[in-house]
Amino acid sequence: MTMIIYHLCLVILSLATFNYGGIALGYDLIGMIHLKLNELLKLETYTDKIIYTIIILAGIKIFIKKTLWLPLLNETVFPSLAFVQTVTKKSGDVSVPIKVTPNARVAYWASSPQKSDNIPDVITAYGDYSNSGIAISDKNGDANLLIDSGSSYSVPSGRVISKHIHYRELDLDYGMLGPVKTVSY
Repeated sequence: MTMIIYHLCLVILSLATFNYGGIALGYDLIGMIHLKLNELLKLETYTDKIIYTIIILAGIKIFIKKTLWLPLLNETVFPSLAFVQTVTKKSGDVSVPIKVTPNARVAYWASSPQKSDNIPDVITAYGDYSNSGIAISDKNGDANLLIDSGSSYSVPSGRVISKHIHYRELDLDYGMLGPVKTVSY
């Protein structure tokens, strides 16, 4: 359902683009619809305001989608069977349960434990990505991500991000990797 709404918003914004292109050429399609409907019904319908409100809402829906600004977090094609070996993490002090596709390999990574109480920047927090692994879900789609308890970290804006794990499903249909998902712990 979410993808249907997303694509509907794209269609609405595309039609709005055509309308604004028409305005540049002297044809306000929304204005024409509004005037014709008012003339037909013999009353003020506010059709133009309703249409522009729908366009604004569609724009907001598109612009708040994280993967618009960070497309690398979205689904992607990668021949993971050829390049990603299953490396199961053997030890860790935190096990985070997730629900994914049954019998799927799941790559995951988290910030590393830090030796000091200072909040590290994002690059230092992840370091060499050694606090990572690949888990395999069971027949019900349950998987446990085993990590060492990492640290919070600060991003360039100065905001502190609390402890969490990123993960993405491997080996989906047609060589697809699932989108990056995040779970706090």
